[in-house]
Amino acid sequence: MPRLLLLASLCLAAAPAIACGEREGLYFGPYYGGSGPAAKAGDDRVTIDTSFLAGLEARPDGAAYERHRNELMYLFSIDDPDALRAGVRVLAHLIAHPTVVVECDAPRERYDKEALAFALSRSHGMNPALCALPVADRKPIVALYAAKPKLWHNVDPPWIGDPCAPIEVTP
Repeated sequence: MPRLLLLASLCLAAAPAIACGEREGLYFGPYYGGSGPAAKAGDDRVTIDTSFLAGLEARPDGAAYERHRNELMYLFSIDDPDALRAGVRVLAHLIAHPTVVVECDAPRERYDKEALAFALSRSHGMNPALCALPVADRKPIVALYAAKPKLWHNVDPPWIGDPCAPIEVTP
């Protein structure tokens, strides 16, 4: 019995160390945790009340993004222009106002702006949504993509010959 207790205590002590280990790259799974509050499942369909987009665009923040994450990811996938505009505003907000939490004695950003940037860049309407932002908000987003080009998927990267207006950005 003492060996079993020793093994159990070793497992309990080791679990946080394993859980706090280095992640394997970036998590880019589009959906997780079920539908958000704007989605309603029926017998044969899911409907999304998109009225949350106006509020998210007006007051973008990480908590609202996380609450509606799955709905946004779906709307990005169908190139919904309102969702893309709200998404780039949220991305600009997350870049300008990162929320840092401490996990496993190390700081990390709470809302995954890189996963959001990755999902946004898979939409054909990303550049028009990006161009709708003021230059001051657009510049940090373009700098993020330039620094991490693996996040960008569209044909025309915004850091090379910006389609909106010249922005000097060096990766």
